[in-house]
Amino acid sequence: MASEESVASAELRAQVARQQLRLAKDRLKQARKQFKEAKKEARRLRKQAAAEVRALKRAMRRDKSKKKRDSGAAPSSETVVPARPAEKPRTAKGSKKSRRSKRRAAR
Repeated sequence: MASEESVASAELRAQVARQQLRLAKDRLKQARKQFKEAKKEARRLRKQAAAEVRALKRAMRRDKSKKKRDSGAAPSSETVVPARPAEKPRTAKGSKKSRRSKRRAAR
């Protein structure tokens, strides 16, 4: 009789262990699914943020070019633009080599 009870008790413990294992597997599966969804959401948010940054930069560039166009297009007669002196042509003053390359050549 004692052995039958111990066998029944062992079977019951095995059944409980299997049930706990199944529950643990389900929790793991759910956690993996949740992690995968979180990664997907993070990727989506990063892409959305990058798109917003691009749109903002584009708008700022357009605004900047529009301001330049507006300010440079119609100078009033009262506005005095100072004349710029003509630039002098640059002449070569010496070798274009750097000090380091000159030192190497001297060795």
